[in-house]
Order: sequence, then structure tokens, then C-alpha cells
Amino acid sequence: MKFAILGAGKMASTLIKGMVAKSVCDPADIIVSSRGKDRLRELHTATGITISSDNRQAIEQSEVILLCVKPADVTQALDNTADAMTGKLLISIVTGLGFSKMEQLSGKNARCIRVMPNTPTMIGAGVSAYAAAQTASKADIEIVRTIFGSMGMIVEVKEEQMNAVTALSGSGPAYIYLMIEALTEAGVSLGLPAKLAQDLAAQTVAGAAQMVIQTGQDPKSLRDMVTSPKGTTAAALAIFEKGEFRDLVNKALQAASARAEELSLK
Repeated sequence: MKFAILGAGKMASTLIKGMVAKSVCDPADIIVSSRGKDRLRELHTATGITISSDNRQAIEQSEVILLCVKPADVTQALDNTADAMTGKLLISIVTGLGFSKMEQLSGKNARCIRVMPNTPTMIGAGVSAYAAAQTASKADIEIVRTIFGSMGMIVEVKEEQMNAVTALSGSGPAYIYLMIEALTEAGVSLGLPAKLAQDLAAQTVAGAAQMVIQTGQDPKSLRDMVTSPKGTTAAALAIFEKGEFRDLVNKALQAASARAEELSLK
């Protein structure tokens, strides 16, 4: 099976490395098309994939097309390619690119699936959510699950849930980085060296997340395990609750979801 990747950014590079490392396909089975010639040469040298500056040519030579461009570049990327899409699978990781717009740009010739990965896919620890159009087959879905499952967790959602996914897991790593920044700064204010404070903060976040994943327990139960009545943890949590931490998180995700809707290409 031949794969065309339109775009040569960080996520495209991640897809290439993941697909090859997990034996989804050989480098020779991937053709990457982009206007960035220097970036294409770098990818070719690093991975051995085929490169092109002609999206239509890349599509014609492939059965599966992965659209990895910026939202503003979607229309140009798929310009004059609709007839070349006939009978092919079009997978988009473009934020806000809905099925109706995908079908319009492909002349309703392609089977469509949307995927929202997040940046930890770069280290094999990501989460990707996908929504499949009615035209997509079980075999198409399995292709998506194989590609993105090679880079972390893969889950299925409805298309109308994609904005919520974008707000929670798509943008979510940035919220965690902000938390690590804040913990680090607080640690420094208490007298810890900056590097030590950051290491402690990052590993604490990672360990806490793994406790949820590996034990299967709900976060509240795990939080209660750490929280002794009138102890240090209780003192800190009281400040979070007083500052309406939960409400703040909810408002942040609502804002991200609303922005995703504003940016939607329909």
C-alpha cells in the first residue's frame, strides 16, 4: 500500500517515523509532498522516503492520503486533485476540517476520516481521536488505527465531538506544561534549584498520570490516598478549591472548544 503525506511539518515527520518504526510500511511506500524543498530534502535524507513538490502526483501514486497542512493551506493543497482522489482514503489531521469540506474538496470521490492527534505522539505517548465518515470502510478504520496506534492511544469519537477532543487532548499538553511551569516556579520560590524543581514537577505529573492509567482507579480515589486530614496536601488542595480551580479548567476548555468551532472549515 502506498501513502501520500501532504505537508512536511513536525506531525508529518512524526507519522513517517512512527509508520516506519512500527513496520506499518517501508519508507519506499511513502511519498511526501510539500512546497518546502529544504524540509523535503531533510526528510528524504533522514528517512529514505520519496519526495515531491506536486500534490496531485503524490495522490495519483498512492491509495491513502494523509493531509497534514495548516488550515489556511487546505484549499491550495487539494486544488485540482479531486479526480485523482477517486476510490482513495483521505485522512485529515487538520484542525476544524469537517467531512462536508473534505468531501467538497475531494469531489466526493474519496472516503474520509478525521483524526486529532496531540504532540506527545512524537515520543510514542500520544492520544489520537478519530471520526469516520459513512463512506469509510472497516478496512479504512483499521488503517487509521494501525497508523496512529503506533504512536500511542487511539480512540473513536463522533464528528460532533471533535471540537471537545481538540479542547481536551489536542490542546491539553499545553495545559500540563503550564502546570509544570507553575509547579517549577513555586518550587524555586521555596528555595529549590530551578532544574531540580522542574525535574520534580515533570516526574510528579508523569507518575500521577501513570497511576491513573495503570491502576484504573478514578482520580478522586487516588487523590484521597495522598490527602491526610489537615495535612500538607489538604492545605494545598484547599487553596485550589478556593480559587475555583475546576471551574477555571472548565472555562478554559469551553473557550478552546468555542475557538475550534470558529476555526472550522465546513
